[in-house]
Amino acid sequence: MDKDKQVKRLNPLNDFAFKNIMGEKGKSEPLLLSFLNAVLKKTRIEPIISLEILDDKELPAESLHGKASRLDVLARLANNAKVNIEVQLANEHNMSERTLYYWGREFILGIESGENYKEIYPVITINIVNFKHIPLDEFHTSFHIYEDTHKDYMLTNLLEIHFIDMVRFRQKLSVGLDVAEDELYQWLVYMNKNSDDELLRRVLGMNSVLAEVNEKLRTVQNNPALYHAYLGYEKYERDMNNEKSYAREEGERAKALKIAQNLLAFAIPLDVIASSTGLTLAEVKRLQNNINV
Repeated sequence: MDKDKQVKRLNPLNDFAFKNIMGEKGKSEPLLLSFLNAVLKKTRIEPIISLEILDDKELPAESLHGKASRLDVLARLANNAKVNIEVQLANEHNMSERTLYYWGREFILGIESGENYKEIYPVITINIVNFKHIPLDEFHTSFHIYEDTHKDYMLTNLLEIHFIDMVRFRQKLSVGLDVAEDELYQWLVYMNKNSDDELLRRVLGMNSVLAEVNEKLRTVQNNPALYHAYLGYEKYERDMNNEKSYAREEGERAKALKIAQNLLAFAIPLDVIASSTGLTLAEVKRLQNNINV
């Protein structure tokens, strides 16, 4: 079997694989450094020279659901700024709130550990999402705090939030995006599990850091214990998506039944109710019979 095809079977954005590649303290620093420079080039003049991957990614049990949460990858830069990378493949329709919560928790922790406000350092959040969240055409967007009237006046550089939209990136790629132009394009080609084999080989040939990433991903695939963990995360994602899909369908059905019940009260013809709600005529008749009992 072709080795590149072997690697393509694994999804670099799988939760376990991503943390293994980018978040392994003492091993992943050069890879993470390269990725961060590719992403943050949009908002920074000087490249990042060094960083430290932090082991303590546990957030206190004050999360949105009352449970402790773990960040995907957390690092401290040479200037003491923190960078948190989050990968979210399924759209839970709370991404803005989620990223502000994670940013806020890290920012508050910085305040608690500092002696005074002058020792508060920036917190940068990078979100890699596999759905359209920001309603703009760009696949890479970044946010700071600006004055409402004077749009070029930034209040502070302590907050910086990035979104990388893999759906929009794939769309741009399909219409001829030149991956040789930008290192971030190359990273995203590699992170896209469905990238064309020929394009993937080309990107690996032009980016030596990605070749190292490729070897780390091979290690996950070739190590039975690591590969088993990878598959466990894949199954978890599928199960969660199925549960959410089922819950949405049940919610939509309950809503349709409620609407149909209201329409029956106004003596609307049964076939009109069926076509309006998506229910079958038999379902509307059963609902009518239950109401008349």
